[in-house]
Amino acid sequence: MNLSRRSFLAAAHGAALFYGTGHLGALAAASTNARLPLRADPQRMLDLPEGFSYRLVARSGEPMADGFVRPGRPDGMACFPVRGDASKCILLRNHENFPTSEGGSPFGEGEALLGRLDPALL
Repeated sequence: MNLSRRSFLAAAHGAALFYGTGHLGALAAASTNARLPLRADPQRMLDLPEGFSYRLVARSGEPMADGFVRPGRPDGMACFPVRGDASKCILLRNHENFPTSEGGSPFGEGEALLGRLDPALL
């Protein structure tokens, strides 16, 4: 059976579960397709079938270009093309941070970077 990656992702009956930590979170996957067993990832980030790969694009807690901290608890993403430049895309991520959440704020430990935020942008 020849199955493309796109078809696999569209038809897979697997599940990915995110477990929040203060930084990246652990990712676990399961596959119910016996023809595409998961291979253990040496980095222990994401087990995938043979021939599949992933690329880590960002880690929670790392500095961003604007001087703030990449927020924690990412839970959803979308990718959009950049008009006029087919080699680039905009990656938009949502984060499940609440006023009662500990850690994961874009303003750093104790909201120390909050004063850098331009109130005109709110």
